[in-house]
Amino acid sequence: MRREHLHNAGTPHKAETFTTADTDVYIPAFQWRMNPKNRFEHRPICVSLGGNMSKIQYKKTDPRIAKLIADLRAKSRENDALIWKDIAGRLERSRKSYATVNLSHINRHVAENETILVPGKVLGAGDVSYPMVVGAFNFSEGARAKITDAGGECLTIEELLAKNPAGSNMRIIR
Repeated sequence: MRREHLHNAGTPHKAETFTTADTDVYIPAFQWRMNPKNRFEHRPICVSLGGNMSKIQYKKTDPRIAKLIADLRAKSRENDALIWKDIAGRLERSRKSYATVNLSHINRHVAENETILVPGKVLGAGDVSYPMVVGAFNFSEGARAKITDAGGECLTIEELLAKNPAGSNMRIIR
């Protein structure tokens, strides 16, 4: 096995190539960091694998998100509801890519008494002029107060999944 790697910790992102008898693996970038014993080590940022080698996957560290993703995938299989599989895929991404939706956006695009789903956080900028059911991963305090004051309902994705396992009559707002 031939291995080319970084010798200088000052250049944090260089390509590495691993060659074996049956396959070539190109790892585009590594990130240098200090381990607990004050030695430099590197870990993969992005991995592109070929052949029969498995892909490195990073798991969610928040147990609520990990359990929610597993529950969404299970309900999707049980009820043939692709909306739950889509939401699970969106929640598996990095937290930076979660949706953050203001109430003004929701008020513009949602009809009265409609059920919507936000795979992220609902923020309190704007007003709500009619009742609606909003399911989201998280709510700001202002958003929760404005929705309930308008006669609406704030549900977590877990509660919405239990209430409507078939995923019918819902819209995803991003």
